[in-house]
Amino acid sequence: MKNQTKDGLKKRTSAYLKMFTVVVFGEARVGKTSLCKAFLGETFSNDYEPTIEDFYSTQIVHKEKNYQVDIIDTCGTENFPAMRRVAINKADAIVLVYSLDNPLSFERLEQLQDEILQERGNNVPVMVVANKSDVVLDGHALEITTNGGKHINTKYVAEKEWGFLWTITSAKMAWGFTMPKVKEDKENDKDSYLQKFTIAVFGDSGVGKTSLINRLVGLKFTLEHIPTVEDFHVKHLAFQNKTCELQIIDTSGTYEFPAMRRVAMDKADALVLVYSLDRHDSFTKLERYMDEIRASKSSTKCFEKPVIVVSNKSDLPNMSEPRFVDKRGLNVHVSLHLQVKYGCFWVDTSAKTGDNVEDAFHKVLDHLLNNCDKRRKISQTNRPRRISSLLYGRKKISR
Repeated sequence: MKNQTKDGLKKRTSAYLKMFTVVVFGEARVGKTSLCKAFLGETFSNDYEPTIEDFYSTQIVHKEKNYQVDIIDTCGTENFPAMRRVAINKADAIVLVYSLDNPLSFERLEQLQDEILQERGNNVPVMVVANKSDVVLDGHALEITTNGGKHINTKYVAEKEWGFLWTITSAKMAWGFTMPKVKEDKENDKDSYLQKFTIAVFGDSGVGKTSLINRLVGLKFTLEHIPTVEDFHVKHLAFQNKTCELQIIDTSGTYEFPAMRRVAMDKADALVLVYSLDRHDSFTKLERYMDEIRASKSSTKCFEKPVIVVSNKSDLPNMSEPRFVDKRGLNVHVSLHLQVKYGCFWVDTSAKTGDNVEDAFHKVLDHLLNNCDKRRKISQTNRPRRISSLLYGRKKISR
């Protein structure tokens, strides 16, 4: 396999630590979320809350090396095939979970196995996990009868027929896996902790969302347009004497994925809306995003999310910003219009030249650092955070 470590995981480098993305699939109620939380050291709960898709991130020490493990906890239904397909393509490793008290949950893995082979072939390590061993412990627990009447041994099928790794666990009792050793921060000053924020970027197709993000994270600008389903980028930067990690969701420019867009809006700490100077209709479409933001359940959070509107392609000649008429009948600039109508910021940028790209994200950071409750933020830096996971197409995580 290409570009893989000794353990089979594809390696990504960072100035801080090595990073891997692990995606967890399985039928609803097999215990995917409980396994993720048990691995991260959280308390087991019998309460069941259906998952659309969530994201956990933690730092661990393994064999005296530091790693960041990003875990995508996926939906247990078949309602989101696009999200599932993108997650498969994003993964450095995949975990397939079934429950020993529900034999039919193993049959669901067969479909997932086919999807993995179709998307990735044999180029990604896969672990099959038999969960709830605390409920079923007899020697016949691994023997099931399929809907077609076939008697199979789930361990044998996973290892011998599919060629995957296999293990047995209990999320409730924390059996069958090693708890991670979380990397300790040696700094005594709480304000020196890494501040993590999720920023979702929205806008019409072709306005330059991906180019803006690529410019921010240091990737080369290109004129080629590749439509985005949804991608995920990470940028570390120093701001106001703090080290910040921006986890940036680059969303689709179409309206084909409403569930993914809705979850991104709900989970993000800040929202960036992009339009293009050479397409005034792309500005008009921002109002649809504004309506969705207002309707989002995230509006009930303890602080108001910052929204910044970015005008891209300022490098193009003879382009003008949209003009508006206020209640007095006076022409007003787009920045004033946005501030009065929506209460959001505005920045003029060029992804091609890099003008004001960092300034746009600095405005977001300034609001997040100065207006969020500090105690809330500091507590979040000491435990895994749940954020949207939609995010996942081609590998574009850059640092």
